[in-house]
Amino acid sequence: MDGFITESVGKISDGFFAAIKLVLGYYLVRLLLVLIERFFGLAGVIVFVILLMAIGAFYLYRSWVIGISDHKRAWRGMLAGLLFWQAFVMIADFGSFPLFERLGILFWVMLVIVMFTLWKKIQPVGIMMSLAVFLTCWMGRIYLTGLPLTAGWMPALQLAYGSIRWLAVAVGIAAIIYIIYRSRNAISRGLAGIVIFGAFLFLLRAF
Repeated sequence: MDGFITESVGKISDGFFAAIKLVLGYYLVRLLLVLIERFFGLAGVIVFVILLMAIGAFYLYRSWVIGISDHKRAWRGMLAGLLFWQAFVMIADFGSFPLFERLGILFWVMLVIVMFTLWKKIQPVGIMMSLAVFLTCWMGRIYLTGLPLTAGWMPALQLAYGSIRWLAVAVGIAAIIYIIYRSRNAISRGLAGIVIFGAFLFLLRAF
């Protein structure tokens, strides 16, 4: 009975709570950006970006600390990835960099290949989770950037591209089922939580 309760708490904390905290953190940072930009202008936004990167680096470093649980390593990595992503988007918006168009897609594919190549052999848990959050958000932004480009496509292709959003939602539902019935450790539940987080943003088109 105790083992069942412990496992159930772990599934809620490592998976579902992680997804909820990522969503709340995402929107909190966006809200802070709006307020800072309104009251402090560009200078305030630049300071905010530097602060986000510094906090992200701190949490990524803390995910390497010896003696902490995989749950803490995973969450610190997720938070770092979320903060790095927010800073990345703000910097890209400053310079109008093509990071979400064709060149950006190539960079994204390269990072995915590197991540999966080194996934279990080299990468610590914190970096794994940080990259997973970052790449999930980046993939969503590429999807949103591509939506206007589908205006001249055949109706069938437009429908297929638009259905990617609902495919992501279906994958998110599958991740919920996985956490409940199949997950066995904090790392797998954390990754599933990231999938749920990404599916929610895809649903709202909020990247």
